[in-house]
Amino acid sequence: MTDSTDSRRAAYMRGELTHDSYYGLLVEMIGERALQGILPGDRTPAEWADLAAADPHLNNVPLRIWDDLHHHVVYLLRYTKREERVAVTGSPGWSLSDSVCVLKCAARRFAGTNLEATR
Repeated sequence: MTDSTDSRRAAYMRGELTHDSYYGLLVEMIGERALQGILPGDRTPAEWADLAAADPHLNNVPLRIWDDLHHHVVYLLRYTKREERVAVTGSPGWSLSDSVCVLKCAARRFAGTNLEATR
């Protein structure tokens, strides 16, 4: 098992990776197109861009809607390699907040925006 001090998560927690850079690694690992397929509301990239322009954190989509997609993300994780996921996250576990952050990052990517560009 990978030591969590060597993980990309540890680098993120030390401020060496931005939020979207860290979660972007997970989006790429899980599959950007697969995640786009489960984004809420069947929105176009332009609609996601409008939502991200109004709130880059996408809190204008209710949290319960993001939360309800957790089981879909967990299902997609079955197609990733556990050791690669652990190398990024530093843990074999996966939380509800991980799912929400990954989905929001996927939505911003689909919209052609990123969180850091809004600061």
